[in-house]
Amino acid sequence: MKENQLRKLPSMETILSNSEVKELYKLYPRNLVKEAVNDLLVKIRLDSKTNLRLDISLPSIIYEVQQFLSKKKIRKVLNGTGVLLHTNLGRSPLPMISCVKVLEVMSSYSNLEYNLFSGERGSRLEYIEYLITKLTGGESAFVVNNNAGAVLLVLSAFCQDKEVIVSRGELVEIGGSFRVPDIMMQSSAKLVEVGTTNITRLSDYAQAINEKTAALLKVHPSNFSIKGFTEQVDLKELTRLGREKNLITIEDLGSGLLKNYFKELLKPEPTVEDSLKAEVDLVLFSGDKLLGGPQCGIIIGKKHLIKRIEQHPLSRALRIDKMTVAALEAVLELYFDESRPLLESPLFRMLLMDISELRKRVGYILKKVKNKKYLETIEGVSTTGGGSLPDCAIPTILITVKKEGKTAEELSRYFRDSNPPLIGTINNDTFTIDLRTILETQDEELVTLLNGV
Repeated sequence: MKENQLRKLPSMETILSNSEVKELYKLYPRNLVKEAVNDLLVKIRLDSKTNLRLDISLPSIIYEVQQFLSKKKIRKVLNGTGVLLHTNLGRSPLPMISCVKVLEVMSSYSNLEYNLFSGERGSRLEYIEYLITKLTGGESAFVVNNNAGAVLLVLSAFCQDKEVIVSRGELVEIGGSFRVPDIMMQSSAKLVEVGTTNITRLSDYAQAINEKTAALLKVHPSNFSIKGFTEQVDLKELTRLGREKNLITIEDLGSGLLKNYFKELLKPEPTVEDSLKAEVDLVLFSGDKLLGGPQCGIIIGKKHLIKRIEQHPLSRALRIDKMTVAALEAVLELYFDESRPLLESPLFRMLLMDISELRKRVGYILKKVKNKKYLETIEGVSTTGGGSLPDCAIPTILITVKKEGKTAEELSRYFRDSNPPLIGTINNDTFTIDLRTILETQDEELVTLLNGV
């Protein structure tokens, strides 16, 4: 870009006095808008040295400022990806009763660590522990801010400078380039890998035990599956070996399905109930996966072991805040009536929605869309995602969007730029929306976005 072109760059005053920019003042503080404009002008001048930018018109600048302010902050989106527990989109939506509880607690003072019976200091986890133990039959429970934190805390409490034995086939990467071995090593525990990628036997664990061994670790490989010539150690056999050798048995279950509420659909997924029946000493799992709750890491196990975890210095660093306490309490209460999670949890409603119901919804949506020639409906499959049920393919209905003169990427950008943004997928050069992961309450918003195409 030449110097004389830069002279055409609108001034800060011109931009800030524009009527469209003034509309932004209703949504954002004026000084924040000014900072965003200033940063953009600086970037334009830097880009001009390498000819990276051609358009420096006022409309272009205003559009970029609008997009920057709206897209950077966290906001509601429509999930049309077909991945129910989409990590990038916040995993499990919370039940409305949980959202109401969070708002009530956050908009006032609360008895977070105040005992209303004694008038003295209390525990933020006392009621949560009560709920978890009653639901699962576990002796005791503790909660931290995520499951990786739970793994770190448990290994730090029991395996620091000692050995922990784990199957080589279970040292998984959990997304975002975070690997289970890397998290484990932060605890100063020494990992002893046994077996092979596809086969690990009980004898592999037994032969690796020595005077430095502190624990036997089982990691549920929840985001992939190995088929064919495979063999894994039965959980009951592993816990029996642990008891014989006076070692702690730890299971990182990951997905956190309490019981098999979903019959055939989730039949392969191990449950917390199964692990406790197998007498695992400590079971760890996420709160925002198949539990359908907020982000947290839940630890259930023997009372004397949980006591040691509570007393470890890391437990303070990893503790959950009052928003998580309120949300988790409300979600756990639902499980005392087995029908309520299935009715009130957005995650479970999406998981269990029959394809006939999806057909009714898509019929209603298409009836309200003015120009249907851009749209087609086809059958497809949804997935759970979030490191859960890698083999679970759920039949679904897809809406495909094609428009002459528009590429699939351009359509994807249109939907991302919309209010609210809609995130879909591109398959075979076609923009696709999976209706299963669009909440029922968002059908009208989807109609509005489709009418805008």
